Amino acid sequence: MKSIEENGEEFLGLLEELKERLVIVEGKRDEKALQKLGLENIIPLNGVSPADVAINLYNSGIKKEVVVLTDFDRKGRALALELGRILQAYKIRVNGKLRAQLRGFGKGKIEDFKHAENI
Repeated sequence: MKSIEENGEEFLGLLEELKERLVIVEGKRDEKALQKLGLENIIPLNGVSPADVAINLYNSGIKKEVVVLTDFDRKGRALALELGRILQAYKIRVNGKLRAQLRGFGKGKIEDFKHAENI
């Protein structure tokens, strides 16, 4: 696992890439943590079904690539897989690489990244 402190430039580069995409998170705390890091295009699921999110994005004519940043625990990984599969069925591009890169920093929950705002 990489530490954010020792790999700050890599982490900041990853944040810049995330800023260019739509990011889907599990809830409001995740959204607030990413907003502290400068991300703006965030959709919190807040219990909405993955299918409903995909339909809403499809109907909105989304042009941005999507990154699913659910937590990295078993529940979050399963949700990311399900949501990714449904989004792709609606021809919405999902970037799994950025999720994997962020996971490499050793945090278990997306809201844990809120402490990285001072990098």
